[in-house]
Amino acid sequence: MAVDVMVYLKEVFVLEYERGKQKAVRRNAAGCSTFLKITGYKRGKRTTSTYHSSTKNVIVRDPYMQQMQQHIRSTHRPYILYTDESYIHQKSTRAAATALTAAILDSPTLQSKVLVLDIFTGGTTAAKAPKDYHSMFNHVYYVKWLEGLLDELDGEGVSNAFIPIETVWAIVKNAIGRQYTEMTKFPEVKARLIDAFDNLTQ
Repeated sequence: MAVDVMVYLKEVFVLEYERGKQKAVRRNAAGCSTFLKITGYKRGKRTTSTYHSSTKNVIVRDPYMQQMQQHIRSTHRPYILYTDESYIHQKSTRAAATALTAAILDSPTLQSKVLVLDIFTGGTTAAKAPKDYHSMFNHVYYVKWLEGLLDELDGEGVSNAFIPIETVWAIVKNAIGRQYTEMTKFPEVKARLIDAFDNLTQ
């Protein structure tokens, strides 16, 4: 976390250091770690990487990416439908969580647009909170959401779309994450999410 904060502070010109000089990087990371501790953030207990691609996944991913690039660059490319879900929880607790799920249609003949955007709040007490945000997107919920997506696609006259799985919406998550503080209320998060999707460009 300290390294992420350090990189962000460099991006917004609060910190200045040369990335190639390890002593400077370590010194700034230690300073950010101290800052986070003083402001009340605690070190996580996880000892392993949160995100890690296995060798098996990497072998499958690379040919897939090469194949998708051919379609994206083609003048006769098919419809591509990007779907994802995300989750924002309060600092140090998952007692309340804002979740979102949506799809973005990239079309060769229509303007790109957001489809079936759903933003909702999860458990309001620790007892009702899901152990993991994927618990919010259970089978019943996702089937209902997918039916809505198929209805919207049918209304747009779209069929045979490619659907890449687990596409991360860097633009939206970056816009929301940069504004998020421990004082942020969930209605504010929802309003910011709606605004971020409204401002998506091609």
